[in-house]
Amino acid sequence: MEQKYIQTAINYKKNIAGKFVLVEGAKLKQRIDGEHFYVTRKIDGHMQVLFYSEGQALMLNANGKEKANGLKCINLFSEALKKAGVKQTVIAAELYMPRQDGRPRCGDVATALADNEKRDEIRLAPFDIVELDGKEWNDVHYDEIHQRLCDIFQNENVLPVDMRKVDSTDDVKTIYEEWVEGEGAEGLVVHTDSNIVWKVKPRHTIDAAVIGYTMGDRGVRDLMMAVRREDGLFEMIALGSTGLSD
Repeated sequence: MEQKYIQTAINYKKNIAGKFVLVEGAKLKQRIDGEHFYVTRKIDGHMQVLFYSEGQALMLNANGKEKANGLKCINLFSEALKKAGVKQTVIAAELYMPRQDGRPRCGDVATALADNEKRDEIRLAPFDIVELDGKEWNDVHYDEIHQRLCDIFQNENVLPVDMRKVDSTDDVKTIYEEWVEGEGAEGLVVHTDSNIVWKVKPRHTIDAAVIGYTMGDRGVRDLMMAVRREDGLFEMIALGSTGLSD
């Protein structure tokens, strides 16, 4: 595997997706501004970067690791590009497992990858173009990017993320209420005519018990947190090590 592929995948997460501005859904009207908004549905899956050249596709995760190739959705990804006459491209996509009883969940992907009977059900949702036939698409308006993705990918196993164009934060709020609050989507990604991209998600609070901790030179350094189940057992949910003061 060429090192440039690995570095491109890592750089995409670090320099592009990793710099989206997080906004709480309840405060989106106060935090987001602009005249035109391009709102996409955020899918709870595994972000991947796919490299295609002359009929062959390679998929790497945000750490530059190849973990899930040989999937039906990747073959369909390659077929669609070949049919569209694309010679080379780098595309960011969400790898996810659809659910009948609600929105996709990140953990469902790993479960499906380990089950040969479910692997063919895994889907790809392309959401960004990094390169296309040797040209970088970093400065291309998102409206054009999404339209090009829709022109290329039309199979339900490889279908671009949903997008709506609106002209006010009131409209963005309406989409949030429909997709996130109504349908249980993970969140929204909102592009505008500026370089800022917002990631809008709900804020959840939880009462947790501290079941362990570590000590450093200045005192408590890490906290291990858990919730208590109905059967009385404690189940670990998170390890926190930032934001603690003396």
